[in-house]
Amino acid sequence: MNSSKSFVDNIVTLDFDDYNDDDENYDEENNEEGSVPINDVKYSYVTMCAIVKYSKTPTFQSLRHRYRHVKHKEQLRRIKELLLPVHDCDVRRLAMKKARGLNLPGFAASHHWLSDFKHLHHISSRKITKLVTKHYIDDREIILMLAENILIKSGKLTKSHIQYLAEKVLRPSVSDDCLLLLDSWSGQTNPEIYSKIFNGNIKCEQLQIPPKTTGVIQPLDRYFFRQWKYFKQKNCDRLAIADINIDIAARNNVLKMHSLIHNQLTARKFISMIKYSWYSSGYLLDDPGPFQNAQDVCFSFDNDLCSFSECDDFAFIRCSHCSRILCFAHFFVLDHKH
Repeated sequence: MNSSKSFVDNIVTLDFDDYNDDDENYDEENNEEGSVPINDVKYSYVTMCAIVKYSKTPTFQSLRHRYRHVKHKEQLRRIKELLLPVHDCDVRRLAMKKARGLNLPGFAASHHWLSDFKHLHHISSRKITKLVTKHYIDDREIILMLAENILIKSGKLTKSHIQYLAEKVLRPSVSDDCLLLLDSWSGQTNPEIYSKIFNGNIKCEQLQIPPKTTGVIQPLDRYFFRQWKYFKQKNCDRLAIADINIDIAARNNVLKMHSLIHNQLTARKFISMIKYSWYSSGYLLDDPGPFQNAQDVCFSFDNDLCSFSECDDFAFIRCSHCSRILCFAHFFVLDHKH
């Protein structure tokens, strides 16, 4: 049985006045203030919006017929570029670039600065809420069958992966009796997985965290993952703000980023922080006391530039191991590890 489902989709955009180019005599050469010259032809903002909207027609020839001054696809590409939305990260990147040119040390284009800047200049983001209708097949048996096929074919994590992890990672890292906390996923709770590899003098006791309680008694969820996610967001923010040509969503870059984060969080400076994760979950009785988190150790410093003498790029991070101030290139691109 066919049915339809409606949902709301929010799109962030800028407000602009309505226009109507349905008339064949629509004049793209109006003389509104703020016209932009492209190839010696001035286009108003409204006209450029109309051209971009009409460019969705099947052929470029059709657009050329309607807008005679748009003779080459390069002109259309340039018009589209001028209409690209400006995001917060663009403003911060341009501000940092300007501050550098004015030799203003210590300026970081923080979120607080951005908020003040937008308020001062009456800049705000706009959201358009539109109604979208999505058709789907309302057949429970078919949906369940499709979902089952997807789950079977995904292969992201299986029992064989857990077996491999236990043999190649867990066992070599343990030199004494240990306690292994596991969540309730059935793929990793089978005692046979661990009894096969811990069959000598070293014993491994497994305890299972009950379902829906990981946020309360899982040490990683209690505090540690928050620090990991903070590291990840700092990397992604710097890529966006500095307009660095690295695809952070590519598999190798994802692996590289998380490998670097793991390496930073293994520093001795984070021992008390990690103990706090266990203490706040109820597994340790003694409070580890004051500690420094990822922001304190790696992202709170007064230096503006990378510590490498031949580099004049902005500082990004202070290594938790060697305390050296590094730009993004010396940290991420050159894979700075200890």
